[in-house]
Amino acid sequence: MGGTIGLALFAYGYLYNHERSKRAGLAILGALIVTGALTELLKHTVQMPRPKLRTSFGFPSGHTGAAFSLASTLAST
Repeated sequence: MGGTIGLALFAYGYLYNHERSKRAGLAILGALIVTGALTELLKHTVQMPRPKLRTSFGFPSGHTGAAFSLASTLAST
């Protein structure tokens, strides 16, 4: 979801020559990449299992990290 918003903002900025939209789109995409990497690093560091499924680690939540990353990037640009 967040990646789609970032790509859409970047595409809009590129097509209509709107610098602020291009920068916001790139900032969102960069923030999502960094957040995803940090989330995976923390999951393997903490190793807290999911409540019902024991096949992978569940903390911290990738969805929560992506949503917070998207909201904070949009608020700052």
